[in-house]
Amino acid sequence: MSRKRGELHRRRVRSVSGRPAIAKLFGDPVSRLVVFVLEHLIADDTDIAAKHVVPALTMLEARLDGPFEVAAHLVKAGGAGVRELLRPFRAQPAVAELFGPRKQSIQQVLERARALGQGRDAREAAADVVRRYGLGALDRLNQYAKKCPEIRALLGLPPQSPRGRPPASTTIDLEAYTFGELSRLGVSDAQLRQAIGGSPRQNTGPSDNRRRTREAQTVARRLTRARKLKDPAIVAQSPDGAIITFEQHYRAGCTRKRRKRSTS
Repeated sequence: MSRKRGELHRRRVRSVSGRPAIAKLFGDPVSRLVVFVLEHLIADDTDIAAKHVVPALTMLEARLDGPFEVAAHLVKAGGAGVRELLRPFRAQPAVAELFGPRKQSIQQVLERARALGQGRDAREAAADVVRRYGLGALDRLNQYAKKCPEIRALLGLPPQSPRGRPPASTTIDLEAYTFGELSRLGVSDAQLRQAIGGSPRQNTGPSDNRRRTREAQTVARRLTRARKLKDPAIVAQSPDGAIITFEQHYRAGCTRKRRKRSTS
């Protein structure tokens, strides 16, 4: 697991695990052990975590009904992302037992997870799945997260973003306007193609070959759009219209000032 991804999971676990200090002071022994494990998992010190987490898990298993019950308590306190923080220690038997064997049918796990996730707290539902199948079941459910909102919620993932651009998102118009201005200032199409990643070799040879390159098509589309953006009505409809209008007026103002200086 990469450092960046690990930090993301640690933040998620921190955000759902509540106030560890309060749990330590007033919680029962099981709750205090759970908090102890979570605190070491999110501390980003693998050596110290390896030294303390495994004995704590062994103590938890002695107080609870098997490793799956331990895993369920961890998920209920820290969310489904706990499994990612435990993964680096999976070579340890006490941690491997939390994930469990992959004997169960994924369809069975999926149906169970959907049933548990309806109208319930996501962490409690995830804990019930883990209590029955182990932490490994959450990994197997993850492959359905893109198509199933209930599974995304159960795994503590943010809602899936809709495909395509939102209605008011930035379009290519600002880029097209920039291409148009560069072209007006004398930058050639070949230079524009190179600016967006086209190699010099693609910019030489018959024009028919150049036209077929992806960079050439991109430049052509941007310049076509730039010509259309000369119409104020089209600019007004663009999400980038405010910036383009400002740039047009600013450029026009600069041009007038230069002319005024040259004539004075």
